[in-house]
Amino acid sequence: MLQSAEILTFAALRETTEPRQLKNRLAKWPSDRKIALAKLDSEAVAAATASAPKSSKSTLDLPDSDKTSQPDAPVSALKAAFDEVFANQETRLKKGAPGTPIAKSVPTPSKSNVAKLKTDVDLEIPPGENDPERAMAKTPNVGSKRKFDHSKDEAAHENNQTQVSSIVATPLPTLPAITLTDFADGRIFQRRGNSADIIISGTYSGTLQAIEARVIQSDTQAQIVPWTVIDSSPADGIFVGQLDKVPQGGWYNLQVRSQSNHRIMANGKHRWGVGMLIACLGQSNMNEWFHTGKDLKAHSLLRKFNDKGWSRFGTTGNAAIAFGNRIIERLKIPIGLLDFAVNGSGLRKEADWGTGYWADTAPDSIYNRFINSVSTVGGLLEYVIWIQGEADAAKGTVTQEEYARSLTDFINDQVRIDIANGSQREQLPFLVVMMIKRPGGKDRPHQAIRNAQKQVVENVTDCYLAATTLDLKNHGRQHLTPKAYIAMGQRVAQAVLHIVGKEPYHRGPQVVDASQIDKHTVEIKIQHNGGNDFLPASGISGWEIIANGGPVPIQKAYRYDARTIRIVTERPLSGKAAIRYLYGAMPDVKQAVRDNSPLSLPLEEYQSEIN
Repeated sequence: MLQSAEILTFAALRETTEPRQLKNRLAKWPSDRKIALAKLDSEAVAAATASAPKSSKSTLDLPDSDKTSQPDAPVSALKAAFDEVFANQETRLKKGAPGTPIAKSVPTPSKSNVAKLKTDVDLEIPPGENDPERAMAKTPNVGSKRKFDHSKDEAAHENNQTQVSSIVATPLPTLPAITLTDFADGRIFQRRGNSADIIISGTYSGTLQAIEARVIQSDTQAQIVPWTVIDSSPADGIFVGQLDKVPQGGWYNLQVRSQSNHRIMANGKHRWGVGMLIACLGQSNMNEWFHTGKDLKAHSLLRKFNDKGWSRFGTTGNAAIAFGNRIIERLKIPIGLLDFAVNGSGLRKEADWGTGYWADTAPDSIYNRFINSVSTVGGLLEYVIWIQGEADAAKGTVTQEEYARSLTDFINDQVRIDIANGSQREQLPFLVVMMIKRPGGKDRPHQAIRNAQKQVVENVTDCYLAATTLDLKNHGRQHLTPKAYIAMGQRVAQAVLHIVGKEPYHRGPQVVDASQIDKHTVEIKIQHNGGNDFLPASGISGWEIIANGGPVPIQKAYRYDARTIRIVTERPLSGKAAIRYLYGAMPDVKQAVRDNSPLSLPLEEYQSEIN
């Protein structure tokens, strides 16, 4: 761009200097050489020149060259062209802009190319031509008796002005460019097997024949997926295509470019990955996964998704962080948790306390809000976690059969119909976490819900008892302590790792037999899963024996061997008797049985007649 001093010089010269000299002076400003030549060498100026009077020396022979200088144009046409250039420069100087569309085609000046441009200009101007005195000496001497036809000159001027203005107004071709529609920062694509197919889209300008894409590691820039054509024939300024088999992992960045011109390129700025998406549904004890406890720091590959989009964890949410961190440590892939639990929500309509119920499929229901969000992240999940039941139990009228039927329908006729299965199981895995204790709750309805949950796990394909929680410490009437939520999260993670084949077990020990060995003693046989022994050795709590319609007082319950518990009653047993462990809304878990596995898993609740 012309400097301010140069502009002032040019402004004075254009009013007093002979046209050809004016052109040569302007050409010495390399930044505007292209602009000047574009206007002065146009066909319009040439045509105007052809109809104007010419001097006898209108063509100058260049020594040692087959080039000639440009013919003289009418003074009016030259000044009009210069006026256009000068006005453009004044505007750019005032605005501080980098240049007009014409200037975009001119390389940014550097020491080397400026020097070259100056050399080129000097070659085109014979020695001395830029000297005003020599130029005047070569100007033809027109006698006073020789007259010009001013009418023709004015007509040529008007015609020239019109054509030059037309050239200036003609838009230049749009330079090709490409814009990538980047993914949301922290987005996780659900894997299929060990990879995912990724849809890529964006826009472009100009003419592009094919678009390529590749995936790179965000921190190291290492290539994960090489350049691959995703759209061989983009049209109407839009490109879209699929990049197949992007391996699980993260974080990644995306790049796209023109196949024929690699300089036409766009880089994604947001980090994303391929891993596991897990829905978290239910009521407040599921919601508390994300809001209770600040004892842990989330792994960098852990993300959550809700109505507000993708976000990091930080340190809030003991259960969710414990769950996600454990899976990431074992699988080394990103984990995305879909946070859509609703406090106080029921499963059945009669358990709707004003916040919605999950069997409701109306457009504005809590279920459809969740399904719409699943569509946003791709419509594909690997697991669904269900922590719910308190709302239905509190109603006091929902039977075991009703809840079991409703939960079965919810799994098979809603979740598995509306969500694609991203796991390698036959059906989308549904993980049930047993309802926690309820201080002040009624035994019968609470036990009915827990029995129904176990019934569904036993009868529905790919439905799993992810964790029992009755041994965990309560905080208030409805929730757990922050430390207890860590244990819950780790237990559910164990279930996921077991399903994918990374752990040999996920459930604690289970009772396999209860028999009476004498009038006062009942022997309990247990089967271990992850451990091979249990604690405590004595003073075991949580057992009840029922005979003749009432409880039988227990004298003691102790470890007999690694697979046997013996219970001694205060009075002899007679007739039919039943036994149960961790029964009701608030069982005694002060000395609950836990195995010696790394997670110290509890003995599962039990109800049966005594053999």
